[in-house]
Amino acid sequence: MPNRKKEALTGPQTEAAVDAQPEVPLKDQVLEMWTQGQSRSEIAKHFDIPYQRVFALTKGVEGGPPNATGRARVMVEASEKLTEAGLEELVGMARADAIRQLYTGDDERFAGKLGPISRLLDTSYQVAFQATKALRQDEDGELEDESTETESEDEDATEEEEEEEFDEDEAEAADDN
Repeated sequence: MPNRKKEALTGPQTEAAVDAQPEVPLKDQVLEMWTQGQSRSEIAKHFDIPYQRVFALTKGVEGGPPNATGRARVMVEASEKLTEAGLEELVGMARADAIRQLYTGDDERFAGKLGPISRLLDTSYQVAFQATKALRQDEDGELEDESTETESEDEDATEEEEEEEFDEDEAEAADDN
């Protein structure tokens, strides 16, 4: 009968595996594979344990496959547009970082403007939007919608104009009396 408590610490092993190697805690084995570049999924399958367990053991530990996030980092490549804009220093930078730098930078052509940024870097507006999403959130976690701000400013101006017109109409009515 297998010792469940021991198995939970060291992982399920056959009798042959126990005889062939000294007993090493599962955590150490998982960390060893992680630092050798194995993915969490591969480690979980190897030890026949849940992915969540592997994640808990490897969270915050350097290692794993070259891209442990599961997403490929897209790098900015040289282009005529970058050269014309005088922004060759962005070449080789992660695209999301370049988008954020342009969005928050001092260059009036790109600061706060997702359309020009996406055209410069030959990417979609949606990619630029997602890369800057955290920068556009207010303290409550609500997204600041640029179009809403413009509309509200226009509404304020329209209300002021209406009030001025109303005041003029009242003045004319008072003059008529």
